[in-house]
Amino acid sequence: PTITPEKFTRQYFSMLDKKDLEAAWKATSQNFKTNKRLMKDGYSSYEKWWGKDVVRFTLHRVVVQSQSFDSAKVEVIIQFKTKDGMGPVQHLFLYLTWEPQSGKWLLDDSQS
Repeated sequence: PTITPEKFTRQYFSMLDKKDLEAAWKATSQNFKTNKRLMKDGYSSYEKWWGKDVVRFTLHRVVVQSQSFDSAKVEVIIQFKTKDGMGPVQHLFLYLTWEPQSGKWLLDDSQS
């Protein structure tokens, strides 16, 4: 891979910060897009959360926990500000998958 999992993660959150939701959605795998636990109604849930519910967020830390040639686990320490106010600092684990056809990392799963 030409781009590291850490750099991918930072670029992904940069797209979200700029509200470039279509580009960020394209950086997710088919598994992520169809995972009802993550986004009950697919892109409309994603757009509602990142486009309307999240006012802003602070990315405190990005740490690659593990990496192989086709997957990576990245710990993200993040704090969201929603319409309801500032939330607690959260630890999220992002699971990335390498897509050889495009030569890119994709976000495959997210767990807190």
